[in-house]
Amino acid sequence: MQNSIIGAWCEVVEPATQPAELPEGTQPVLFPASDDLGLSNTHISPLGDREGGQCVELSVGGGLVRLRGMGAGRAGGGKRGKVGGFSRAARRRLLEFLASLNRESLAFLPLFLTLTYPGEFTLDPGVWKRDLDVFLKRVRRAYPDAAVVWKLEPQKRGAPHYHLLVFGVEHIPKSWLRQAWYEVVGSGDEKHLWAGTRVERVKSWRGVMAYAAKYLGKVETVLDWPEYVGRWWGVSGRGLLPIQFYTEHLGRGAFYAFRRVLYQYLKRRGVDMRKRARAGVTVFLDADVGFDLLHLFREGFRG
Repeated sequence: MQNSIIGAWCEVVEPATQPAELPEGTQPVLFPASDDLGLSNTHISPLGDREGGQCVELSVGGGLVRLRGMGAGRAGGGKRGKVGGFSRAARRRLLEFLASLNRESLAFLPLFLTLTYPGEFTLDPGVWKRDLDVFLKRVRRAYPDAAVVWKLEPQKRGAPHYHLLVFGVEHIPKSWLRQAWYEVVGSGDEKHLWAGTRVERVKSWRGVMAYAAKYLGKVETVLDWPEYVGRWWGVSGRGLLPIQFYTEHLGRGAFYAFRRVLYQYLKRRGVDMRKRARAGVTVFLDADVGFDLLHLFREGFRG
């Protein structure tokens, strides 16, 4: 039976045309949130949370499937030290956060914003972060429903600039954007007024993730910058973003069969599985596919 279930995965790797429904009678159970991943406090579990158990977590309406093995635990919970650079681990957390969003609950696809500095700029990270903080406060005043995912990035000339994904806002006029950022920076350079910003709307969720991987997800090492620049990415208005995980505990057989399917999927996409931890696995995969797989494993390992 196990082999027949594993063989069936090829039939469900394409997202369903309709969102998969949650099991009947499911009630929300509160778990500690992971600040690093931007998870909400609401997970859904028909069985409750068993410390150290094997389980699958599916981002409702999102694109993340996570298997947790025995003793894998949850991320976060401790005080983080200084952030020295945008590492591969930080990139993974950023992309997992975006993949966790319930796309079906978003009223609009996000806007892409770019904020750049003029020809003369400071190398003081404290000023960069002050400018970002003031700009985000202006955004919140003008657009109370806005939630922003931001990423700091160096340009080739060494200047800092910001990439932003703005959720919950249908339109931001270019005139408002350029004037707001120009006033925040306060350079007095008229060229900066007209060339310091950019705004465009993404056309699809695939485009959101492609943009995130290309621009927000760059792993940076900057020799001319100070050793410590603070956080490289963050979220403003996190509570306005819809993130909810469905969690179900799995028996040993179902867990390893599920993991084998996900490993096959990753191998087909060119991922070197020899470098993967053996306890669990996280995959960028439409969660509807995860629900379909979970249904197969429920039926195949029932009893």
